[in-house]
Amino acid sequence: MAPKDDDALAGRVQQGDQEALGTLYQRYVAEIYRYSYRQVGNREDAEDLTSQVFLQVVRSIGGYQPQGHFRAWVYGIAKKVIVDWWRRYYWTPTLPLEKFLDLEPAPHATDPPAVNPRAEANVESLLGQLPERYREVLTLRFLRGYSLEETAQAIGVSLANAKVLQHRALKKAAQLGSSE
Repeated sequence: MAPKDDDALAGRVQQGDQEALGTLYQRYVAEIYRYSYRQVGNREDAEDLTSQVFLQVVRSIGGYQPQGHFRAWVYGIAKKVIVDWWRRYYWTPTLPLEKFLDLEPAPHATDPPAVNPRAEANVESLLGQLPERYREVLTLRFLRGYSLEETAQAIGVSLANAKVLQHRALKKAAQLGSSE
């Protein structure tokens, strides 16, 4: 994999050569996948990110200036795509649990808040709309009070996977809750 060879292939891609694009893709896809996986820690997101990286490569290849740094250019795109992913991951809108459950203030500060029976029905309804795996994670984490480690062990997944499942379940629940 000589840098000049990559530059020659990139030049051919800029002229519309799809075979050259396929060659570059085959040359870098596994490497970019491994990099993405190390950054996010799970297969599904790493696969999605790898696809996004190569979509961005295709969109941006017209602006690539052949200087023997094609690999670095692809990694630069990968880094930007992953940074954007993490920004979206942490900027997911959140709703305080009290508001989501429609909790009424407790009469005394030491008493736990009383749960509105209508809210309980809403939570049950919302959980019923979620895929089983998401429902299981949310039930263990928030209704039974399991830690992430305990939840991961209970459902037989890694801690990283439990975190991802929880994030996706909360995101899906928020979408379902806001559409009602």
